[in-house]
Amino acid sequence: MKRLVLILVGIVVITLVVVGIIIFGNLGETLEGITPEIREVSLNWGKVTDDTTEIQGTAKVFNPNSVPIPIDSISCEITINGIQIGHGETIGLQIEKNKEFPVEFSAIFNNSKFAEVWAEHIMLSEKSEVSIKLGVTVDLGISTITIPFTINQPFVTDLLSNLKQVNPAIVEKKIQLPILGEKSIFKISFEGLTGNWGTTTPQTSQINLSAIIHNENPYPLLVPKVKCTIESN
Repeated sequence: MKRLVLILVGIVVITLVVVGIIIFGNLGETLEGITPEIREVSLNWGKVTDDTTEIQGTAKVFNPNSVPIPIDSISCEITINGIQIGHGETIGLQIEKNKEFPVEFSAIFNNSKFAEVWAEHIMLSEKSEVSIKLGVTVDLGISTITIPFTINQPFVTDLLSNLKQVNPAIVEKKIQLPILGEKSIFKISFEGLTGNWGTTTPQTSQINLSAIIHNENPYPLLVPKVKCTIESN
């Protein structure tokens, strides 16, 4: 009886080994060219509220294999200068064989992150790096593997350059005098405006402005202070 049990156990073990060889042999053939290729990533703004902002993305993934690849999930993490601003996950996909497949994903981040990202961006002279990390988890039936992809893109602005587009302006006060008619009693011309960033924190940002003003009056002008108001939208 013991001998029979040992024989049966041996048969089972051999069978499992053979099946394992077949499975992993096929798996090896599948994995031979499994690495999908991300050919293009596009990003758009999604739903925006007072509290959160959605980033919608489409990644064009190419499957170079001769068999379809079931995708368990695709995770997405977006950082700016190492600061995580959002993450998301898409599940239940399949990339057909030898085909390019658009994979849509979205990431949600809290708007409170904007202050930290803004301050870092300004302190780096308005030059930042956006990092998009995608993790494609492939379901192989007996196990899963995650293939990482990282896309780094520069994000550059030059916000204060708009100050140079300020057109020259003239401020003039005229009065009507008897016999002499209309005469100018006050005239200055605003000829230019430049600026640079000062101290910047997540709470406040300082802009140092320099204006060129020409006094066209035959007398000096005393300027006790200059008031500046900056508005957006």
